[in-house]
This record gives sequence, structure tokens and C-alpha cells, in this order.
Amino acid sequence: MSFSQTNERWKTENLKDLKVFTELEIALEHPSEVEILDLGGQNLKEIPKKISEFKNLRVLLLGWRPKKDLDSSTHKMAKNIGGGYLHLDRKKGTVLEYNYIENLTPELLTLQKLEYLELDYNLIKSLPKELANLKNLKQVSLYGNWTIFKNHKIVEDLELIMPNCEFLTANNYIKKRKKKD
Repeated sequence: MSFSQTNERWKTENLKDLKVFTELEIALEHPSEVEILDLGGQNLKEIPKKISEFKNLRVLLLGWRPKKDLDSSTHKMAKNIGGGYLHLDRKKGTVLEYNYIENLTPELLTLQKLEYLELDYNLIKSLPKELANLKNLKQVSLYGNWTIFKNHKIVEDLELIMPNCEFLTANNYIKKRKKKD
């Protein structure tokens, strides 16, 4: 699921009124208020260890983002072409900023209120089985993590690792689980 699709989902769900923190230092000043943390495109090589301080964190975005200094014509072009910013970045190579996260840290696994985890276009190598302990985790997005999908058995593993997850997106794979009534 892309960032724009996530934004649309926020508008229709109860997340729309929550404040989005985009800088770790500012978020650390108000840890109990942090429910959405967007650290996308900040050249991170690992998930910050202090993330465990955000006990109310519901949405963690660690994927790509459009560069901050893009001119308005580039934004307009991205909105008007299929594939948006990703397609434009493949052509120009200067539109997006990424993270380079390879592994999920133990600190991430302490976030019991986490509902949505976006790890698009990182370098994720594996997913820990402990993800199953995050009972509120409903959506995980792993698009563009080609390393993890070299192992074709990973799709089966993902379903075993995250049994509570209702929506899982990855390279050529989408899993939607119907909500239990």
C-alpha cells in the first residue's frame, strides 16, 4: 500500500484526526502523544532504538517519501502519471528519498498498539516471528524489499508470522483477510 493509499485510508478511518510526527527529536519531546510517526525517506539504516518510548504509536511509516525541495511542476507531474512518484523517480532518479533498513529491531516489537507498519523500499532481509506478538498489527506493507522475496517460501512464512494481520502487501503479493464479525 502506498503512502497516498494510506492517506486515503486515514481519511476514512479513525486515524484522520491524529497528529503526524515527522521528526524523531520532536516526537521524543512528547512521547505519550505520538500515535503516527512518519520517518520515511530519512536515510535511516536501522529503526531508532528510542522508538520503544512511543507506547501509543499506532502507525509507523518507514518507507520512501517525495523529496522536500521538489518544485510544484514535479508534484503535479507525479499526480498525473500512472505510478506517480515511483514512476517519476525511475525516470529522473532524483524525486524520492529512501531508508535503508535491513532488520527489524527488538524495540519495534514492544509497540503493542501498532496497527500499521510501512517498510516499503527498504532492504529488509527477514521478519522476526515475534511480530505475531503485536496483536493490534492489522496492516504491513513491504513493497520493494526485493531481498526478502528471493526466498519464495517467505509468503507462507509471512502468513504464519502475522496471523492477526488483515492486510499484507508485498512484491506481487496482497493478502486480505476478512474481518471477523
